[in-house]
Amino acid sequence: MKKKFLKKSALVLAVATIAVFGMTACNAKLAESSQTEQASSGIKDAFQEEREKNTDVKTEKEDNSQEAKERESEKETEKQTAEKKTDSTDFLTSYAWKASRDGSYLLFEDDGTFKYYQSSEELTDNYYSGTYEFYTGKAAVKYVTTDLEDYSVTEEEINDVCSRNDGLYDVSNFVCIVLNNESCIIDGEETVDEAYETPYYGFYITDGDDHVLDLVNMNSANYAVYVAE
Repeated sequence: MKKKFLKKSALVLAVATIAVFGMTACNAKLAESSQTEQASSGIKDAFQEEREKNTDVKTEKEDNSQEAKERESEKETEKQTAEKKTDSTDFLTSYAWKASRDGSYLLFEDDGTFKYYQSSEELTDNYYSGTYEFYTGKAAVKYVTTDLEDYSVTEEEINDVCSRNDGLYDVSNFVCIVLNNESCIIDGEETVDEAYETPYYGFYITDGDDHVLDLVNMNSANYAVYVAE
């Protein structure tokens, strides 16, 4: 009788154990299923969040790209404007040019003559006068490197200057101005016995309404900035 009870108890325990394990497994499965659903939901949420972020980033990139294109377009417009202005002597003769360092004053006339005053405060004495030649862009590069080859300025050096200045200097706004000094009046007296040349090379820079001639005197190697007035 005892043996039968033990067997029965063992059987009940086995069944109970199986039931418990089954229940545990079932609960585990339910829990796993719940976790899977939660994970799946989390993945979906994360995916949605990532997609929204990507959309925002894409929109921001597009906005930045559009701004960059607009800035590039503005630069190109300014460059084309500068090129048009340097196609003729108009931008030279339209302004008086004052040196930022010493206040000397340079005037170019439509008839190809110039006067270079020691000061804008005195326009009747202490000045050079004569004719001028003007070259721009590739023509200026060619003139400086061939006709003025004795000064040993090479095209490679000009291109190097352009490449190191982030668009401020470019072959398109490169200029060469040659002053043919025929007269120099100092204290009312003529001091020039024979005409001579003073060549300059550099860049014409425009920024809105501001215009600048950024030049080097090729005879003296002196650097000067002339501001349009």
